[in-house]
Amino acid sequence: MLPGSYLVGIISIWVSSKSKRVGDYAAGTIVVKERRAELPEVIAPPPTAVAAPRPESPLHDLVRPHARRLTAEQAQAARRLLERRAELEPTVRVNLARRLAVQMAGQLAIPLTDLRAAEQFLQAVVDCHDEVNRSKL
Repeated sequence: MLPGSYLVGIISIWVSSKSKRVGDYAAGTIVVKERRAELPEVIAPPPTAVAAPRPESPLHDLVRPHARRLTAEQAQAARRLLERRAELEPTVRVNLARRLAVQMAGQLAIPLTDLRAAEQFLQAVVDCHDEVNRSKL
């Protein structure tokens, strides 16, 4: 008698669109099917964005020997100003860059004779500070 009831259950699974047995219909259960996800054999690492190297200026050579004296906060201040420079009014931008450059040049004991190059000096500060931090790793 058992093989006969098993046979009825198997036939109901084949006939049913939801793959339910007669007992599943009687109990009101839901049949859940798990599908195995097929993974590729080799997972390629995501491409990394590599910034194009900036051309170095003579200011880099002036700042590099003194870059260790800069604090992370000072380098971050220069970095933020350089990142936001397109958003700033030209006069505000120039004044902020000059004030920050004069302050950093004074701390590093670097003569900053051309204040028109304040942004280039700040870029050299950021680049050299990053270079020093990379060499620590």
